[in-house]
Amino acid sequence: MEIERSAYYVKHYCATDTKERIKRMLRSPRRNIDLWERLKAIGILSPEPLLVAKQGKRFVLITPEVRLPSIRQHSAKQGTLGVVAMHALGRTWGILHTNGLMHVDPSPSNILLTNGQSEQPMGLLDLDSLYYVGLIPNWLARQRLSQLFSRFSADSLKQCGALPPPTGFQAFWQGYQTVTKQPAFQHAIAVINRLEKSTAYKRARSHREQLLAATAEWRRHICSHGISNSSSHN
Repeated sequence: MEIERSAYYVKHYCATDTKERIKRMLRSPRRNIDLWERLKAIGILSPEPLLVAKQGKRFVLITPEVRLPSIRQHSAKQGTLGVVAMHALGRTWGILHTNGLMHVDPSPSNILLTNGQSEQPMGLLDLDSLYYVGLIPNWLARQRLSQLFSRFSADSLKQCGALPPPTGFQAFWQGYQTVTKQPAFQHAIAVINRLEKSTAYKRARSHREQLLAATAEWRRHICSHGISNSSSHN
């Protein structure tokens, strides 16, 4: 087998004590392979498992480096995500939720930008934090979406001192709604409410003021313009 890659990642799994054995019930190389196959089937890029090795109660999983920038890297070098990228991010989470998948660690370092087109889903890292639950009800979707925006907004402010404009926030929900075929307005309002509530006591003062100003603009924009399924984001 010949693979032209410059770097590989080796993830170790060890089940030598009770805590690790319990973790192994939820996280394992075999599970990662199954999840990679699910993501591949729905068009979401993730590192392809190349080799699984076992010795006693120890396992290793080897995957290649994926040469794509993460959202965190993009924010640090080029600023916060634009409208097209936000639409792609919304489509990605819509695809996950529609297929019964949820990512419980949506750190911007775990989300990869692909080709810059709004119709192309983003890539995902850390499949240990991805779970197939079969059906994602509205309350769970809002919880996961709120976590995504909480992580994303905090990191964007840290990396570049800015957040997406109201049109970018709207584009996310347009992308999400286009995939799920369900109205996303209430999801968007719920996410804003949760961000504002958590911001009151979890953020540094400067970031708190910026985020509250941004959420107020996001709320005004979607209340005025709504959320359509428009895919024009040039």
